[in-house]
Amino acid sequence: MVNRVIRDDPSKGDMHNRQAVTPWLLWEALKDYDMWPIYLLGLSWSIPSTPATAYLTLILKSLDFGTFETNLLTIPAYVLFLIQLIFWTWISERINNRFIIVLYCQVWMLAMVTALEVLPGGKAYNWSRYTLNILLVGFPYIHAILG
Repeated sequence: MVNRVIRDDPSKGDMHNRQAVTPWLLWEALKDYDMWPIYLLGLSWSIPSTPATAYLTLILKSLDFGTFETNLLTIPAYVLFLIQLIFWTWISERINNRFIIVLYCQVWMLAMVTALEVLPGGKAYNWSRYTLNILLVGFPYIHAILG
């Protein structure tokens, strides 16, 4: 298939459409202060959800769920993650505004992390803690719209 595309249009096979980032171009990009909020969000967008994603199974085990239950209880988080990936990518194409969606992602994670922090401990809150962790792991994934 690739050979047929290149044979039909040989210009698709060359690599002369690349431009190196020089120190001057990098400096020009950094001087554009209108882009600073997007740079900040781009650097920090996944920080709140990374620990919960990496340790979800350990968090569930610490909430006194068994191994089999823990494995089953992780499924909703990743289903929600995939649904939100598709939904927010579609919304971003529809409204053509990436900043609002990235900002919404940050607000979503701030609400979940804050709720997890202020939730009292104890077995009575295991399902609440589970729900908040699932919502944190299944956050609005916006990496697809950044490219």
